[in-house]
Amino acid sequence: LYAWNHTSTGAPSRTFWYDKLHTKEYKWVYPVHEALAYVGNQKEVIKTISNRLLLHHYADSSKSRKFYLDLLELRMGENPADPWSAIYLSREYFANGMYQKSIQFIHNQALALCSDSVDGFFLPQLYYILGVSYARLGEVVKAEKFLNIGIASLPVARENYFALIELLMIQNRVEEAYHILEKMFKTTRRYYSWLEDESVWGWA
Repeated sequence: LYAWNHTSTGAPSRTFWYDKLHTKEYKWVYPVHEALAYVGNQKEVIKTISNRLLLHHYADSSKSRKFYLDLLELRMGENPADPWSAIYLSREYFANGMYQKSIQFIHNQALALCSDSVDGFFLPQLYYILGVSYARLGEVVKAEKFLNIGIASLPVARENYFALIELLMIQNRVEEAYHILEKMFKTTRRYYSWLEDESVWGWA
């Protein structure tokens, strides 16, 4: 288990499953968000050695994120078929308020790259970004469409439900929002994926 950040008391806050322990037959690749690449001569073997090992991450607040987006775009350019590069870059465009660019990139590249991803959270994350981006650009019909697609793509994930409820409440569609809320509580469950939004799990 990976503790990505911590509370003011030092206790783990956001946690999710991770895969950073390895033997000598691996090397680190990519200019940012380094990943393990197998370079051994035998068939790669992946094992779960423990579900009780906790790895703590402490961010270096002295380091600037000034070049982070540039590095993600570099990674995407060097690895145009990599779904991980696509999901990182989609999220960063969105986080920087570059909604139109995020929408364009997801439609033109990311959706196709992530459609067969081994991580089942990739597609619902992309639909979430599309839905919220369209909402913030005032395109409510498209926003609702993609949030519903996101829900259908992985019904157990909570983020698209939550965003759809907020969108409906803004339009004063209270009864519809209530039905989505009921469905969310009945259907969703926590997986501790790095793509899960901690805030939608903090109150129920």
